[in-house]
Amino acid sequence: MANTFSQTQTGCPVSKAPAASAIVGQGIIYFRALVDLGNGGVAGIEAARDRRAATESMPCRPVAATGRSLAQGSDALGAWGSEVREPAAYLVRGGLGSSAAGLGAAVGVNAGRVIIMYDVAALLADPARAIDTLVAAKCGGARVLLDNFDMDTPPARFMEMLPADILRVDPRQMPWHWDDAKRQEAMASLVHFAGNLLMDVAVEGVHSIGHRRELKQLGVRYGQGGWRRDTSGLVPDPNILV
Repeated sequence: MANTFSQTQTGCPVSKAPAASAIVGQGIIYFRALVDLGNGGVAGIEAARDRRAATESMPCRPVAATGRSLAQGSDALGAWGSEVREPAAYLVRGGLGSSAAGLGAAVGVNAGRVIIMYDVAALLADPARAIDTLVAAKCGGARVLLDNFDMDTPPARFMEMLPADILRVDPRQMPWHWDDAKRQEAMASLVHFAGNLLMDVAVEGVHSIGHRRELKQLGVRYGQGGWRRDTSGLVPDPNILV
């Protein structure tokens, strides 16, 4: 069983059980926050291993002894202090064989505090089973996030059938030859598409206040910044999130 964030003592690393220790997986654990661009709140925490290419060089700051987050603005899209220990939700990768209850149990929370990330390209391999899987996840109380889809010609008709809550966009997946105007147009179109399906939009790679404001004006609800190294042992081992 993974250590939950609520088990973490203020300013102290988690005393990890063997299943959640380094023997489960190899490499450094990194995390990034899913941040509400409206109020700056941390909607969830996503963990991964060996994100050396993606992570920023800035190390994770220690948790303040008071249990409070660092001053607002010190890291626009980071997550520190109590927000790391008590995130609104965990973002965990799901597949056609995973269940909301199983993913929640892996991190010691109920399914209502799980956002299951589904790869659209993988779901396309078995559309009928994909729909059943997502319906079951929703019925189990989890939220559903869709990502990794063709930005140039997205499978819109298929995605319209999927019961999802969040559509996550990685601007790096946009065609390299698109200029800024085309990229902004595509983002606005995706926000409109998601809104018609009652989905919120999340965007990866948000590293500045200006970018955050620009996305908020477009109607994007969530942003994710860079990967941060977990130097305090606060984040459960992502290798057990299966």
